[in-house]
Amino acid sequence: MTTEKNNSIIVAFKIGRGGRFNNGGYLSFYGEYKVGDLPVVGEHLFSPVREDEDGEMMIDERPEAEWRDCNGNGVGLTNEMIKCGVGEINIDNEYESYFTMPLEACGEDLLRAIYRDNGLPLVKLFFEACGWDVNWDKVDERRITDMIDEYYNEPLFHPSDFYRK
Repeated sequence: MTTEKNNSIIVAFKIGRGGRFNNGGYLSFYGEYKVGDLPVVGEHLFSPVREDEDGEMMIDERPEAEWRDCNGNGVGLTNEMIKCGVGEINIDNEYESYFTMPLEACGEDLLRAIYRDNGLPLVKLFFEACGWDVNWDKVDERRITDMIDEYYNEPLFHPSDFYRK
């Protein structure tokens, strides 16, 4: 998915159960989705409504209007977020929350989750979007996580440090 404004790739993450003990709060890469296209929006959330001047219920199309779950609780998702494709849905703070962002805005933990859950294709696009000229045919794929770590933590990082010898 790409945003309307700058054609950047939008990626989605879920915070839910996972990891060794299937605990809550586990971050996973969910896919390439705009926030309004996440399956949870169509399956479990309801568009905002309000009363008009005659007391009739109508869909609230104001940008700041918040979407709700089946219990009527706000989930942090607004019409503006749906329009731009980037935002968050917070259903319960621990076991089911989602957020989307441009790929190039991902930090180290998010890029690691993308690599762990999706493999190399989006990681390649990330480095390209950040302006790094990487010869991927020469990269030692066993060291991709090291490459991600170095990118965020070493000021003298260069992709050729991770080429096969």
